[in-house]
Amino acid sequence: MVERADEDLTSLYIPLYFDEDVSVDITGNLRTRGFDVVCARDEGTLHRTDDEQKCTPFRNIAPS
Repeated sequence: MVERADEDLTSLYIPLYFDEDVSVDITGNLRTRGFDVVCARDEGTLHRTDDEQKCTPFRNIAPS
């Protein structure tokens, strides 16, 4: 059984962005639980500096 985010509260959660230092297992686990997660791999921003990643608009975040 996978514990999921409370459906009534998901609108209160912010989308999460993780750089390449966060394991794909962690991002996959959070997605399975219903969280809106985007990672550098999704955005094509691997190997960019933190400053470059902060300035990149996120294409893959679901609209609220």
